[in-house]
Amino acid sequence: MEWRDRHLRLIKNAYFKAAFFDETYPIIYDCFAGLDAYRHLVDMNIFIINTLSGLMEINRPTMRSSEMPVKDKADMFNLEIVRHVNGTAYLSGTGAKSYQSETMFNEKGIVLKYSPFNSFVSERKLGIAFSLSALDALFHLGIAGTKNLLNSCPIA
Repeated sequence: MEWRDRHLRLIKNAYFKAAFFDETYPIIYDCFAGLDAYRHLVDMNIFIINTLSGLMEINRPTMRSSEMPVKDKADMFNLEIVRHVNGTAYLSGTGAKSYQSETMFNEKGIVLKYSPFNSFVSERKLGIAFSLSALDALFHLGIAGTKNLLNSCPIA
């Protein structure tokens, strides 16, 4: 797959100086090698998410929203997914603050929380500036450091 080689080159070039490159790159390489078994992008994404979640000992089932009896749109869609899985909270990115209704979540007994992960947090807490994607964290902090970061960040 030509696209896979391009992506791996981009990742390698972006992170080869990172502190945990030698620990992380082989894992990412193996992830991409495992993608041959999948025809659809969604299946590849789920495979990568499950692989990285396993590394960080985040053991939660993966469900597709398309397999749930949820028909609403936007924040109601997210609210209905949480209700479908008997959740009590929804963790959102801060970009959704402009359209999500905290009142609506509260009325349904769901706590709406926003992720504190952003460049400001990573610069201030870690002394390095990056956007804090899973790859950023793994390459710069390693597996153990990423697990510690996830466990230490309060949810706003």
